[in-house]
Amino acid sequence: MKLIERISIAKLTIAQMTFIFLSFMALGISMKINGYPENYPERPWLPMALTLRKFGLLALFVPLLLSVVSFYCTKVDSKVDFDSVALLSVFVTIGLMIMFVFYAISPYSRPLMMAS
Repeated sequence: MKLIERISIAKLTIAQMTFIFLSFMALGISMKINGYPENYPERPWLPMALTLRKFGLLALFVPLLLSVVSFYCTKVDSKVDFDSVALLSVFVTIGLMIMFVFYAISPYSRPLMMAS
């Protein structure tokens, strides 16, 4: 049973890291299409979109860290359950993907133009 759990952890980690990387690339493509490095001061980029663009690949460590914890839970009889850690890692990855995709859809703010 432990070998099957470890293989499933590895598959889950690879899938999560792939989804996060693809979301990071989607954000980069979206910002590049909108002219990110060239017209940086002119366009009001959202601060979170800029942060995700600069440090977004650090999000790859989240599934990696949770997989290490899951491996530890399967190897040692610990109080933390494998299923709860796997479920937590899936929810965290879905949250990161939603955040990346949201900022890929709208990386800069569009203030309302009011006629005077």
